[in-house]
Amino acid sequence: MNNLIYEIKYKKDPEKNILLLFNIQLFLFLYLVGAGNSLFNDDTPGFIMMSIIFIPIILVILYWYLPVFESLTLYRSLKLYRDKIIINDDKEFDIKQVSTEIKHIHKGHRLISASWTSLTLYDDNNSKIGEFFFAIDTKNSFFNTTEKSIVKVIEDIKKEKDYDFKNKIINDYKQVEEEKKSFNKGVVLLILVFIIPAIIGLIFVF
Repeated sequence: MNNLIYEIKYKKDPEKNILLLFNIQLFLFLYLVGAGNSLFNDDTPGFIMMSIIFIPIILVILYWYLPVFESLTLYRSLKLYRDKIIINDDKEFDIKQVSTEIKHIHKGHRLISASWTSLTLYDDNNSKIGEFFFAIDTKNSFFNTTEKSIVKVIEDIKKEKDYDFKNKIINDYKQVEEEKKSFNKGVVLLILVFIIPAIIGLIFVF
């Protein structure tokens, strides 16, 4: 077991993340406000209308996420070794017989939508042996690694390359995190560039 390269486990609860997604919470909030107001005013037609509009929207979004819930139930951890991959601590596969696929899924449009990025693993019979979600909607901090790093390391092991695989995975993740921080700072700066002149303009107007 001393040839363990890396282990990925969900550090946050993905199921909870789905239920707390902005679009689901928004439609749920609008439904509760509208339905509550209708019930308070004894407006049965209004309550029925709110239910007809918002409940199907919420159910459709959750329905799109059903494949995610299913895979989250089946696959919870992955251990990557130089010669094998172990799923859920009990299913072992020869790494040379494992293939990978990164999936970017998007269903629906704008707020009425579901999206995720996953790494799917297959055996030599092309049967799925694991699926791990690196991003659900815009949330992508479930692991301290990236899907591309895991794929790259698996492919390099199969090609019998030899280097510090663990170090590569760690450094790739750090680089992505730094790029993310720089991007967020850039967005904040861009917002300030537009907001500050607008505020100054309003001051002079009033």
